[in-house]
Amino acid sequence: MNMQGVEELKQFISYGGELNICILDNNTIDFLIKIKEIISADKIFGRYNLILIPGWVEEEINDSEYRKEYVCELSERYKLNKFHIKEQNYCELVNGLEGDLFNLFKYSVYTSAEITRFINRNIIRGNPIEDLEPYEEWLQKLYNEGLAGKRLSNGRIKRKNAGEISICVLAYILAYYYFDNIENAIIFTHDNDCYDYVTLAGEKLIKDDKFKRKNRKPITFKSNDVLLYEFINNKLIDESEIENILNNVRQERYLRFNRKKSDNSIENQHKLVNNEEFYEIIKDQSSQIIF
Repeated sequence: MNMQGVEELKQFISYGGELNICILDNNTIDFLIKIKEIISADKIFGRYNLILIPGWVEEEINDSEYRKEYVCELSERYKLNKFHIKEQNYCELVNGLEGDLFNLFKYSVYTSAEITRFINRNIIRGNPIEDLEPYEEWLQKLYNEGLAGKRLSNGRIKRKNAGEISICVLAYILAYYYFDNIENAIIFTHDNDCYDYVTLAGEKLIKDDKFKRKNRKPITFKSNDVLLYEFINNKLIDESEIENILNNVRQERYLRFNRKKSDNSIENQHKLVNNEEFYEIIKDQSSQIIF
């Protein structure tokens, strides 16, 4: 299905029931390209009703012809529902509630003291939220002036954490404003900043008077490690190839996982895990990878 605009996107979501909608990050695509000869995109995304790609993520995707080709194949080859949404159109998704949308952005960057200071000094400026500049104006100011920029060889200016912020806000738009229409919002990312942005924003939102009584659907994550866990346990990767594939696509990294103990209590861990230990965790039926 090729949706032509935000209104059609809203209709698609609103007329659905318990939809599974995923948001795709640029870094996940790099990983999926490496394994696409083994595991095709339809085996990964076929269970989802819709794939969303925010504008700033799309800009990062377009820096690579390989990423552009992979994303194009999602709809052209595998006939998956995919929609690219610009951040300027987020306001339409929340039916013009600019104050609510501002709070979603404010809490989405809360983990960054520098960006938070920028918002307070250059966007809020001591004013009540209802007196802020129009959404598109403060949005442009936030991304163009509030985020550190670096000019790439292709001439594009890369904005630090722009994609992560866009993903975080979009996830909470789905979770709050389409509560009756989705099962949960799933974020495909391997970026720790994105995980932290979403996690802290959620903690802040449930303490905000305007949001703490609102119903909210879960936001879940699929990191590269979670995907590898699925691929191996679902026998999508031949056992004889596991070690070679892990060495080609995975590096030692901090892993969030839990383990059920003999008394059914849960042990949470966040530790540096190499590939050998990672495979042992995967084989342990009492373990679950979180991120």
